[in-house]
Amino acid sequence: PIQNPKRVLQSIHAGAADYLEDGQQLCEELGELLHRLQREANQLAEPGRVVSVLAGDGGVGCSVVAANLAAVFAKDQRRSAVIDLNLRHGDQAVLFNLKPQHNLADLCRSIRTLDQFMLEQSLALHASGVSLVASPASSGKTVASIDPLAVRQVIQWSRLAYPFVIVDIDSANNDAALPIVAVSDLVLVVFRLDFVSLLHAHRLLQTLREAQIDPQKIHLLGNRQGQAGGLTLRNAEEALGRKIDFALPEDSASVLPAVNLGNPTALESPTSRFAKAVKKVAASLELSASQLLKSAPKPS
Repeated sequence: PIQNPKRVLQSIHAGAADYLEDGQQLCEELGELLHRLQREANQLAEPGRVVSVLAGDGGVGCSVVAANLAAVFAKDQRRSAVIDLNLRHGDQAVLFNLKPQHNLADLCRSIRTLDQFMLEQSLALHASGVSLVASPASSGKTVASIDPLAVRQVIQWSRLAYPFVIVDIDSANNDAALPIVAVSDLVLVVFRLDFVSLLHAHRLLQTLREAQIDPQKIHLLGNRQGQAGGLTLRNAEEALGRKIDFALPEDSASVLPAVNLGNPTALESPTSRFAKAVKKVAASLELSASQLLKSAPKPS
């Protein structure tokens, strides 16, 4: 019965997708409703893509790249998620100017009861459509480690709710990073175009090879191209022994003000060189993810 509007409202707030009035037309309306829900379920049947963004060393702009990719995907897909797996710093909350009430550690502690509704209610939502799973570090808490299996479950729930899930990984802790990279559809390795950063990137690629991560899903991104004294892309390719897929330009005039405002450059300065380059990276990653999905063996 719907004579009590408060009960209907409580049901909607609790997560009900729709409701039916008890009465003579119940069976007919139920059939129509189930048909619509099934149609919507088929549209969401394909799980979202997971893109892990990581670097061999700090200070290469890994978190900034991850935040901007999430913002671009949210604009194209209406929503996306970013999971801040940087347990030492956790910059994503600052980059989106959010004050999350819950973080990754909270979700991992509740992993046995976690479901899609609980996940979405725990995420901090940005106006752009980006939902954030914050790092414990964003709340001033220090966490030495988090169970990678629990994190993987958080990621699996996230990919059911969002078309793209960006994971900002603190790759200094390889034991925690590799299980997450293994379940990612794409891996974006970020580095600066200087000798030290390339050396760390080379070591990271070696670690990924030893972990038998599919090389087809690994993409290289040289950040801050054109910075004074930086190496050329050709120099970097010779040092790493493989092609560099993407390069983002040195554009401090656009990136730094956006960071200070807590709004990704792709949103704050959409016509900047950096924003245009990030959009091209996002489009290419989306295409690569689709191609990998098509080439994946079908379950028998």
